[in-house]
Amino acid sequence: MKKLNVMTKIFIVSILLLISISCENLSPLPECEKNQTATLEVTNKSNHIQKCILNGSNIATLEPGETKEITIQTGSYVIEFKRENNTVCCSAAYFEARACKTYRYSCSF
Repeated sequence: MKKLNVMTKIFIVSILLLISISCENLSPLPECEKNQTATLEVTNKSNHIQKCILNGSNIATLEPGETKEITIQTGSYVIEFKRENNTVCCSAAYFEARACKTYRYSCSF
């Protein structure tokens, strides 16, 4: 087998060095991207207590003027606001949650 000349060796070492440097500079994914989560921010703009219903489950009870942030998985959702007696306060809304995004919903009735 032929011996590699000095210039070829320098070239190979340079390429390997560049590869290792570029791999070190890769920024890690944010947690929300790794975990496929989004943020849901819900606000009660009414004068009575409201329940925030997400896909049929009560995820928060909000006092008048209160805002809560909730971490959710990516996916399809229907959000509703209801009074404590289950009377619908605002029309239901549909949204697709994407990783690392924030979704804000409020109800003032």
